[in-house]
Amino acid sequence: MALNPLEHLEHLHLGVFLSDDSLLSTHISHVMEELNSPHDVQNWSDCRQCMTGVVSDVRRRELDASIIIGRRLKALKTIGWSSLVTGETGLTKVDQYINSDDTVEDASDEG
Repeated sequence: MALNPLEHLEHLHLGVFLSDDSLLSTHISHVMEELNSPHDVQNWSDCRQCMTGVVSDVRRRELDASIIIGRRLKALKTIGWSSLVTGETGLTKVDQYINSDDTVEDASDEG
């Protein structure tokens, strides 16, 4: 397996964005259409129109992916993700799920 050399890895950050690929382009489009928009292109993470419903979806994807990777890398304690949503840094403590019988869905319901 490709992950075998990482069996002792405890902390991992992946520069992967788990938001929909259209999130940023959608924001740019609607800001450019609104002449007096209170948002600018650079402050898109504060845009309620774009962020409504997105944060929980992204956090669930991060948790799901973290658990799957964590179950393959038993020494892993934390995994981080690049994130387009504000708030927490996309860091997930996975060690609590590695030896758990919980499914990914059970863990997502907790988070």
